[in-house]
Amino acid sequence: MNLIKVLLTAMVILMILKPFKAMYKITQKETRRNWLGFTKTKTKVYTFEKYADALRFALNEQIRYFSHCIDGVHSSTRDSFKQYHTVKNWVKIAENNPLHYIGLSSSKGVNLERLYFYYLNSDNLQRLKKHI
Repeated sequence: MNLIKVLLTAMVILMILKPFKAMYKITQKETRRNWLGFTKTKTKVYTFEKYADALRFALNEQIRYFSHCIDGVHSSTRDSFKQYHTVKNWVKIAENNPLHYIGLSSSKGVNLERLYFYYLNSDNLQRLKKHI
């Protein structure tokens, strides 16, 4: 009887001391249509260990929500456009206020969509933040 209690307490202690594995999951759905007109939905799940990597991927693919999971259990959902602009929104705002967002007096001759992804992939996220 004592041996069973000792083993159970040892198992509980090991479960408590085991470090949690936190990850971020992004689900992306892709719908394809074949030549007969039928549609097929394909779901891909991407996992990231760091928040910054998951956020950068979500902004690149324009995915609104991604989830934070601890040991495979869904714990919370993050909104990627709560603090950052979408491409369409940022282009519209950058055309109205080019000096602040792109550092030029005019946005003519500048491909703003490409500039959005340049800022995103060069770790220049402060240019894409919303000013709430």
